Amino acid sequence: MSEVKNVPELRFSEFLDAWSLLKVSDVARVYDGTHQTPKYVEQGVPFYSVEHVTANQFSETKYISEEVYEKENQRVRLEKSDILMTRIGSIGKAKYIDWDVRASFYVSLALFKVFDSFDSKFLSQLISSPDFQRELWKRTIHVAFPQKINLGEISHCKIVMPGLKEQQKIADFLSSVDKKIEQLTEKYRLLTQYKKGVMQQIFTQQIRFKDDNGNDYPEWEEKALGQLGEFVRGLSYDSSNVKSSGLLVLRSSNIQKGKLNFYEDTQFVDKNCPENIALLKGDIAVCMANGSKALVGKAGLYDGSYTGELTVGAFCSIYRSKSVLARLLFDHQNYKRALHVLLAGTNINNLKNSDLSKIRFKIPSRDEEQQKVAKFLTEIDHKIDQAWSTLEQTKAFKKGLLQKMFV
Repeated sequence: MSEVKNVPELRFSEFLDAWSLLKVSDVARVYDGTHQTPKYVEQGVPFYSVEHVTANQFSETKYISEEVYEKENQRVRLEKSDILMTRIGSIGKAKYIDWDVRASFYVSLALFKVFDSFDSKFLSQLISSPDFQRELWKRTIHVAFPQKINLGEISHCKIVMPGLKEQQKIADFLSSVDKKIEQLTEKYRLLTQYKKGVMQQIFTQQIRFKDDNGNDYPEWEEKALGQLGEFVRGLSYDSSNVKSSGLLVLRSSNIQKGKLNFYEDTQFVDKNCPENIALLKGDIAVCMANGSKALVGKAGLYDGSYTGELTVGAFCSIYRSKSVLARLLFDHQNYKRALHVLLAGTNINNLKNSDLSKIRFKIPSRDEEQQKVAKFLTEIDHKIDQAWSTLEQTKAFKKGLLQKMFV
């Protein structure tokens, strides 16, 4: 029987040696951050926690005093080329420190100080690989709240490593993919920020369109959502109706980035759909109730592309309007402010159709100007969608590499 070597499926051709089976403790020392929530100050030394690693954002932090920072440095110092990994709550998200860092960090993060004979950038990529993520999952305390993995368990995680030169080549290649992802993420952020600013200027009438003769349109008029369309609550059903096929019922999880996703987290029921709540092209699904207050009120446009029967569940409503501006109004500041007022000071994360119907907006009084506003903002939406699609494709490409370039 031929010997099976520890080698990845996808590999640079100049490398032939088998990879070595090791433990994290053979490659790095692992520490955690301060166990006490520090007293924060207005200015001082940045203090990192899980949210900074998961968001890959380290410019906006809380601060600790110089005195607390120096005390922590006596135990462990965060330095350039170290790795931070989330270990409480969110587990296994890694960040390679590629800047001259002067900061401290919380107990929810693990710090890897990689030995000189190994490449730190490579280890940060390996942490994201499926095999290592499975190692973390096996050693995670899932019954804890929040779930966590202890430092000793991290150190005992098995890893398979190539020689140093191969580590460096893999790390450089994957880092270039990460750079592309960061650039695309920033492009998407800037486009969404631009749309927000332009919408604000259009709906406050700082920007106005002219008619085909170059003349001003009439003054805008104030309308409520209930005047522009109608809300209908979704379908009620119980668990006995849930089937593997039939009527597709969308829920709040299917409302994503202003659109409806009917390919993930789908639920079918064996039930007839009342005609008035069968989703039609141009309808907008709105989350009316959810355990998370942040999700209540989010809305998604239905593009009419689903080929079967489709509706929404009872925790959602359908908004149906002939106005070309309808979908844009759910991104309007008036809508967001109204949601804040409706949900403030209550633990009941539940909206009523009548509440949303009363939200008012100033909109163009002429259909022609409405069409121009909608066309302009839709073109920006298309650019945002393209940026998001390219970003997701690049992330999927990176995910595929992580599956094939590690053992």
